[in-house]
Amino acid sequence: MKTTHIRNIIVFVLFSMLSTPFLFSQKAGESAQGMTSVTTSRGSGDARSFIVSSINNHGYYHNSFKWKLKASFEGSYLGIVPYNPQNNKVKEETMYCDFSNLYTSGNVDVRSNNLAFINIYVASSRNINKKKWKKEKLVIRVDNPEIAKSLLDAFQDLNRSLR
Repeated sequence: MKTTHIRNIIVFVLFSMLSTPFLFSQKAGESAQGMTSVTTSRGSGDARSFIVSSINNHGYYHNSFKWKLKASFEGSYLGIVPYNPQNNKVKEETMYCDFSNLYTSGNVDVRSNNLAFINIYVASSRNINKKKWKKEKLVIRVDNPEIAKSLLDAFQDLNRSLR
């Protein structure tokens, strides 16, 4: 069996024994540096709030820690925009992702204790009103590898719930 498959089974068994949906609770604006893991079987609403919170607190544009990511949901679409937190300057227009059409979600690429990358191919658009979607690689730089792994699991959960 693949290592990721075994890990998913272990995580599922461990967390199915817990009565709460998360190992931790996080209030809005609270730091999540000490968090290590989150269940892989959460509802769509829980996955959405975890995704937004994780990206807003730990997500960066793929090539720099200078540009943070701001995420929000517009209906069932995740909107992500890179911005500079020092001057709130936006780098590019919002990219909307349709996670009902997740093409590929690879593993988290861990580079160090405080750097990991999530690479997934998802249907995306710059204007959700035009309904013109294309396959695009979404790269998110995360400042905590454990949160990156939980975030990837949340993306996969969201995909399953939207199918």
